[in-house]
Amino acid sequence: MKTTCTVLTDSELAGVRKEITQIQKFVQSSAGELAVLIRTNAPKKSGDLRRGIVPSPRDEKSMYPGKIVRQVYFDAKMNDTFVKVTKNGKRYYYPASQEFGFRIPRRSTLTRKQSAVYAAAPRSSRVPGKFFMNDTFVVYISVFEKGVEALVDKVVGK
Repeated sequence: MKTTCTVLTDSELAGVRKEITQIQKFVQSSAGELAVLIRTNAPKKSGDLRRGIVPSPRDEKSMYPGKIVRQVYFDAKMNDTFVKVTKNGKRYYYPASQEFGFRIPRRSTLTRKQSAVYAAAPRSSRVPGKFFMNDTFVVYISVFEKGVEALVDKVVGK
C-alpha cells in the first residue's frame, strides 16, 4: 500500500484559511438572519419571547475539526422569565409550550348526570402549538441552500 503526502505552501494555506473564514462568516450571518425571521414570526404578548431568541455567538464544539455549526436558541439569561410554574406546582418552559402546544384541564364542571354522559370525554383539551420556529426554518432552508451554492461556486470557481 502506497501513501502519498501533499505538501501545501504558505500561500495555499492562506487561501484555505481565507475560504474557511468566508464560510464561517456566511454561517454566522445566516444564523442571525434566521433569528430575525423567527423573532418576526414569534407570538407577541409581552415581547419577552421575541427578545429571548438569539443566534449562538460561537462555534459549536465538535469532534470533527472544521465543522461549522451555529444555532438559534432561547437566551439562558432569560430563564427566570421563561420557566413558569402552574397552579399544581409543575414547572414548564414557556417557549416550548408556545412552539409545541400544551394541555389544559377541562374547565367546565359537570353534574352527576352529565358526567355519566361525558365519561368518555377527555379530561383535558389540547392547545395547539404555533410552530413559529419550525415553520420559519422550513421556509428559510431554501434561501440558505441557495446561499451555500453561491458561496461554493465562488470558492471553487477561482
